[in-house]
Amino acid sequence: MRKPSAEKYRKFIKQGKIKPSSWLKLNPVKFLGFYQNIFNTRNEAVAMAYLSVHYTLEKVAEHLGASYATVSP
Repeated sequence: MRKPSAEKYRKFIKQGKIKPSSWLKLNPVKFLGFYQNIFNTRNEAVAMAYLSVHYTLEKVAEHLGASYATVSP
C-alpha cells in the first residue's frame, strides 16, 4: 500500500502544475559568445554574463579559456 503523501505527489505531477520559472521569460538565456560580441571589453562581457544569472564565474572562465581567479572579483 502506498503512502497517502506519495499518492498526492503523483497526482500533483500528473496534473502538470510544475511549470518553468517565469524568471526565464524575463531574462532569456544568451550564449556566452553573445556577451563577447556586444560589450567593448572582456571585463564588461564577464560581468554581464555573470549578472545575467545564467552563468557562474567558473563557466564564464571556462568559456574564455581563463582561470577562475582571472575572472572573479
